[in-house]
Amino acid sequence: MTESPRKILCVDDEPTHLIILSQVLAQEGFEVMVASSAEEGLNYCIANRFDAVLTDYQMPSLNGIEFLISLKQFDDAPPVVMLTGHGSEEIAVQAMKFGAMDYIVKDEKQGYLKLLGVTLRQAIELHEARLASKQMIAEQAKLLNELQTALANVKRLSGLVPICSSCKKIRDDKGYWNQLEAYLQENLQLNFTHGICPDCVAKLYPKKNSRSNNQDNLPDKSST
Repeated sequence: MTESPRKILCVDDEPTHLIILSQVLAQEGFEVMVASSAEEGLNYCIANRFDAVLTDYQMPSLNGIEFLISLKQFDDAPPVVMLTGHGSEEIAVQAMKFGAMDYIVKDEKQGYLKLLGVTLRQAIELHEARLASKQMIAEQAKLLNELQTALANVKRLSGLVPICSSCKKIRDDKGYWNQLEAYLQENLQLNFTHGICPDCVAKLYPKKNSRSNNQDNLPDKSST
C-alpha cells in the first residue's frame, strides 16, 4: 500500500522563490501548497491540515517569528522549519526558542535547496515522535489513575462492611442495602458465574440426594 505524500505549506512573500521551493519539494515527493504572506499562511492552516510548514523569515506585516508565534497558538499546529538569510543565525536560534523544529540558512549558490527535503522529513518524524510520546504518557496516566481508583476501592472494602445477618445484603456508603453480588460487581468490577454447591443441592433436592445415599448403602452383590 502506497503512503500518501506529505503535505507541506510554503510561506514566502517572493513569488519567484515560492515557485522554486514548490518545484524542489514536488520533486522530493511532497504535496505543496503556497502562501504569499504570513496572514494567508495562517488562514490556510486553519482550513487545512499540513504535515509541516516551511516559512521565510523576512516578510512584510508579520515576519517568520511572528508567524510562528501565531501558528503555535493552534492545538494541532504542524512543525515549522524556518528559512533565514546568510548571517542571520541569531534569528534562527530565536526561532527555535519560539518552537521552530529546525532552520535552514539560505546561501547565494542555492545549495540550501538540497537540504529542504531531508530537513522537512526529519522535522515531521520528530514532531510525530513527540506526539506519540505525549499520547503514551497520557495513556499511562489514565491507567495509573484507574489502578489507584481500583486500589482505593479494595482498601475501602478491606475494612468493616455492614452486612445483614439474615438476608446477607450489604449496606453501601450511601446507606442503601444491596445484594452481595451486586455490591461486589460495582466495587470490584467482578463478573460472576452461577452454580450450586453440594450443601445447597442436598437442601434443594433432598429426594434425589436420599436416593443417591441409598444406592451407596446397598450391599455389593459381587461379594456374595
